[in-house]
Amino acid sequence: MYAFIRAAESGWSAPVTLGCFAVAAVVLAGFLLIESRSPQPLLPLHIIAQRVRGGGYLALLLTVSAMFGMFFFITQYLQLVLGYSPLRTGFAFLPLAVLIFIGARTAPRLVPRFGARWFLYGGPLCLLAGLLLLTRIGDATPYAPGVLVPMLLFGLGAGFTMVPLNLTILADVRPEDSGAASGTLQTMQQVGGALGTAVLLTVFTAATRHPAPGESAHALFAHGVSSAMGVAAGLVGGALVMIAAVLRPPGRIRR
Repeated sequence: MYAFIRAAESGWSAPVTLGCFAVAAVVLAGFLLIESRSPQPLLPLHIIAQRVRGGGYLALLLTVSAMFGMFFFITQYLQLVLGYSPLRTGFAFLPLAVLIFIGARTAPRLVPRFGARWFLYGGPLCLLAGLLLLTRIGDATPYAPGVLVPMLLFGLGAGFTMVPLNLTILADVRPEDSGAASGTLQTMQQVGGALGTAVLLTVFTAATRHPAPGESAHALFAHGVSSAMGVAAGLVGGALVMIAAVLRPPGRIRR
């Protein structure tokens, strides 16, 4: 994450950026080596090596990366471009939060009845549609419908994606691996949120580094947010590909 942040500030070819990526690769390789040899590993590698579960973790990482990035940049957009106060911004996000809550509460009841695949495909498609709409925002885009409609799609998609994806990842986990599997799931969510924000910040910085002649600060900022949302849509698209090619969720998941 620090390497991506340094890339936004110093460029991809800067020695400090390349050095940070090299150190990260060495540390990650060392972690995997230690875990593979430890009699009681923190992360049993067979958990992520299993095809469906490993694909689910990666899909979760990509999805959460896009979600957290959207929260961060749209919050900035509402306050810095549309001039909302922090309190008004919070109320502007309320419809999204309500739909996430409704989806998270209803999905566990609907998955056993209709199967997980409808939600694992439909949820990310709603996320993708919302993010693609957000790529069209500019400095004069009104909250309704320009931001509100994508938020509603995003909230619906997030609510119907996370629970079925979690159920798919944790299905058929052996009792002795349940703690490590669920802990890895939580880790993917936290790392995905931080990593996604760092990556999208790099995209935003690159998009706003060279403003067009006469371009206002608000228009430049909106252009950067639009570019970041395009990459976030790509992350969700990657999660969809992973779900379709690797997870191949069954029609019904036994709980």
